[in-house]
Amino acid sequence: DYVQQVGKEYYVNMNLKRNFDGSYIDTADRTVPYYFKYKDVETEVTILELPAGYKAAYLPPPASDKLDGYWWYTINYTTTGNKVVLTKTYKLDSLTIPPDKFVAHNKMIDKLKKQYKESVVLTSEK
Repeated sequence: DYVQQVGKEYYVNMNLKRNFDGSYIDTADRTVPYYFKYKDVETEVTILELPAGYKAAYLPPPASDKLDGYWWYTINYTTTGNKVVLTKTYKLDSLTIPPDKFVAHNKMIDKLKKQYKESVVLTSEK
């Protein structure tokens, strides 16, 4: 499901790894802080080499969000020569998310999941 063809266009989802995808907090039942195993900084780089005769017609816009003191992310697509480069950075600043931050945390997760659905569009140069 990472590549879809529609006519002469290819839609490529470069989000191979989806950090925080399972970190949605059930606000109805949970009353204690949400715990992470460790603080972390992770940068993921995914490179797509464009096939001969194709160009990147669309790159998703840069995205970022931050829950001050707890965690943040940035997502950026760029082109270099015949390559599309996706760089994602996540930083977990705290081992816990307190109950009063659950709603803000879940909003960030929702935004991040939308970003994971973004695709690069390749078109034929001919």
